[in-house]
Amino acid sequence: MLTRDIELMSLGAKLAYDFSVDEFLTAFVEQFRALHRVLREEVQNLDADTLAWTPCEGANSIAVLVTHLLGNEVESVRTVAGVASDRVRAKEFEARRVGAADLIALVDRAEGVLEQLAPRITAAQLGADHVRPNALDQTPHSGTHILMHSLAHAREHTGQLLLTRQLASASR
Repeated sequence: MLTRDIELMSLGAKLAYDFSVDEFLTAFVEQFRALHRVLREEVQNLDADTLAWTPCEGANSIAVLVTHLLGNEVESVRTVAGVASDRVRAKEFEARRVGAADLIALVDRAEGVLEQLAPRITAAQLGADHVRPNALDQTPHSGTHILMHSLAHAREHTGQLLLTRQLASASR
């Protein structure tokens, strides 16, 4: 009897897990869409000087933060979906004199990748170990871990972006 109960529990867990994959990916995409809206709103009316401004030496500008967090997002989604990444992480930190339209185009590109690839991600890909090509730590992590890390990373840098914008306004 105990073996049969375990088998049924296992089947129930699998069915719940399959349903949870859809819920997880829907929530993941919705969270990134909300973040993309914030990025668009925050950069759309900023001039190139404000986008390039840094609060101190060693800090990142709004342009760098947007470029970097979107690079991480796209690479993470592509990696978990099994699509090669074209990211060159080091170049993200060279974004100096870019305009708001350039950054919004990057947001649009990231949103396109998210909409195209997220629906194709399977439970197996979420559970499998992956290594992002540009990850500083090359330890394999599950697809779920990589996607959650990407979202947390993006939120962290969005907070930095908001603070940098406030400091830029106060400094003028």
